[in-house]
Amino acid sequence: MSVVTEKDIEDLIHKFVNTNSRLDVLKQNKAKVEAVLDSRRQDLKKVMDQAIKSNFDPNKIHEELQRLYEVLSVKVSVLTTEVEDGENMIRPMLKEIQGI
Repeated sequence: MSVVTEKDIEDLIHKFVNTNSRLDVLKQNKAKVEAVLDSRRQDLKKVMDQAIKSNFDPNKIHEELQRLYEVLSVKVSVLTTEVEDGENMIRPMLKEIQGI
């Protein structure tokens, strides 16, 4: 067995103080991370609540976006057809007015 010297005790105390200091910093950092996570959870909840209020399922956002794209695509196609029909109807009248 070896004899414990005063230097060994001092080293152990130094190591304990250093470790205890690191533990305090770790606790502070953990509290910061938890605060940010709580804030982000609240933000996410607000966004999800707004999505639900707007009749979107936030858990199926990709499918919701695809569905909206398809609806909008059909509506734009219908509008394009209606505008083309209107242009075709008015074209002869414009030619007559302009004397062409």
